[in-house]
Amino acid sequence: MVKTVKRRLDNLTLKTKKAITGIFFVSPFIFGLVFIYIEAIIESISYSFGKFDENLNNVIIGWDNYRRVLFIDPDFVRNVVESIGTLFVNTAVIIIYSIFVSCLLNRNLKGKGLFRAMLFLPVIISAGVISKIQSYDMVNLFSGISSAGGDVSQVSNALFQLDTMKKHIMSFNIVPQVSGVVAAAIQNIYTIINRSGVQIVIFLAGLQSISPSIYESARVEGASGWEVVWKITMPMLSPLILVSVVYTVIDSFTNANNPIIIKIYRYIMETIDYGLASAMAWIYFLLISVILIAVLATLSRFVYYENR
Repeated sequence: MVKTVKRRLDNLTLKTKKAITGIFFVSPFIFGLVFIYIEAIIESISYSFGKFDENLNNVIIGWDNYRRVLFIDPDFVRNVVESIGTLFVNTAVIIIYSIFVSCLLNRNLKGKGLFRAMLFLPVIISAGVISKIQSYDMVNLFSGISSAGGDVSQVSNALFQLDTMKKHIMSFNIVPQVSGVVAAAIQNIYTIINRSGVQIVIFLAGLQSISPSIYESARVEGASGWEVVWKITMPMLSPLILVSVVYTVIDSFTNANNPIIIKIYRYIMETIDYGLASAMAWIYFLLISVILIAVLATLSRFVYYENR
């Protein structure tokens, strides 16, 4: 029996073997989705079309919750537009910053393991108990800022006087669009560093997978450092850039500090309006899906796959 299975596996093509390996790795997600989350998803959909009565029974009311979210709620559409605008700026800056830092860490530096750990540390800090501490005003107790509203990025802005730096940048004779992006990046420097750890690890792994012989051949042919970056490094990293962009988009939309996420939690915890919260969550989910499809369709055209 074992010999028969081995024989069949040996007869498979490399592409089929990779597909089987991929299915094996995603099987825990498929199992959890089917046996754990599917019931909660169906229940959430039913909540979005209903409202609880006095006996806590979900009474179906049709599309009323969706109409309230889209046409009556005064803040939802505005918050969505602001989130999308911030998303594009932060995603571009995070990807550029992550590539730059990963290129530095890929060089032969003393203590580079320590630097890698330090740059990934914000990802660990932002999880668990520390994130709960950050969500309250405890940071304000140490910084002496009473009006930060629990937003750590505002605390860091006040500490480093980023508003002053922003004014200096805006005063330069630079194209307004470029100076605006730079100023926004400085204003969100805490967020950018805090959300770049995973991307740095992904790009660092990609850089280490590029064969040194490719760079040696390029130098022998007389390629400059700039040409090496754009003709070798960036094309080889393009699949990982796509993965990192998708990860950054999802991370930005589902972050606990996102105004839409805060609003959904508020409807659940304060007003206990599960129907409205579910409708808002599903609209937000569909919006994220559309943006991700657009991002994948756009960036996939520029991705280089070595085996193709």
